[in-house]
Amino acid sequence: GPNADDCTACPGTGTPIFHRDSSSDQTGTCKASQCDSGYYPSGSSNCFGCHTSCQECSTGVASGCTSCDPTTPKFHHTPGNPTGSCFSTLATTSDGCQENYYWVATDSECQPCATGCKDCNSNTSDDCNHCATTH
Repeated sequence: GPNADDCTACPGTGTPIFHRDSSSDQTGTCKASQCDSGYYPSGSSNCFGCHTSCQECSTGVASGCTSCDPTTPKFHHTPGNPTGSCFSTLATTSDGCQENYYWVATDSECQPCATGCKDCNSNTSDDCNHCATTH
């Protein structure tokens, strides 16, 4: 087609990278180098769009974020795992994190509470504000 995002393939010269919003899209844009912000590499010549809540990602699913879009600024992940999910500040706990997570200001992210806690101030069982209900 006549538009830059109507490409169905990229020419084989100069490391062409094919940017598509998802793997099911048939058309996209050809770029000369690495994946743009908001896209992640798939194979040697494809870039696919991140989930809408992510600014940067390693996969296209919501839990594959490595940084958050400004509209969903609360990053939730387990320490040691570089990927996680992003949520808006309209969350279920007083600190703006989702249930079972607490805010860590020094890391600017939400991290998981200790096992059995629904709401907490840290990841130790002594800082559990509300216990999770078990069935």
